[in-house]
Amino acid sequence: MMKHAWGNYVRHAWGKNELRPVSKRGHSASIFGAMPLGATILDGLDTLYVMGLDTEFKQARDWVANELDLAAMTSDVSVFEVNIRFVGGLLACFALTGDVIFRDKAQQIADKLLPAFDTPTGIPNALVNFKTGNSKNYYWASGGSSILSEFGTLHLEMAYLSDVTGNPIYRNKVDHIRKVLQELEKPNGLYPNYLNPKTGKWGQ
Repeated sequence: MMKHAWGNYVRHAWGKNELRPVSKRGHSASIFGAMPLGATILDGLDTLYVMGLDTEFKQARDWVANELDLAAMTSDVSVFEVNIRFVGGLLACFALTGDVIFRDKAQQIADKLLPAFDTPTGIPNALVNFKTGNSKNYYWASGGSSILSEFGTLHLEMAYLSDVTGNPIYRNKVDHIRKVLQELEKPNGLYPNYLNPKTGKWGQ
């Protein structure tokens, strides 16, 4: 199944974020902006390696090394999705292989996410523009609040990135999220879905 899916992605959508299987065309939009960032490549790297698909893995690795262009990322992207799929995928491959290209690319991408944390509370916004550094939240999320299930799951990748780079900034950012959450009162002992990054108050 993996070889079938990967082979069709390579044939019909290489470098695009995803393959539309019915039309056999590449698609790049939504959570990764409108840019062809190779999301399927980054998301599938570790699976290719674990399955021993060496030829396919080398092809993907070479794309990361030679064609993953951060300068091309000029639109708003989801901090959560880029973290778990791009940063997480690259760090998983670094952990498996020790190939520093994966660590270095993960760090470059994570650095582009950091402006999203520049809020009065340190709770990151959901979207960040890699070119301008401007960040914002979805308008529909309780009056511009951050989403707990997104900003609450950045810890693993950011903490590990600090471990392998020696730069504490990534761990510090996510440790601060934990600190803010610990200090907030939880209605009926439960965490609401939304938190306003400007006021530090729960949304509805």
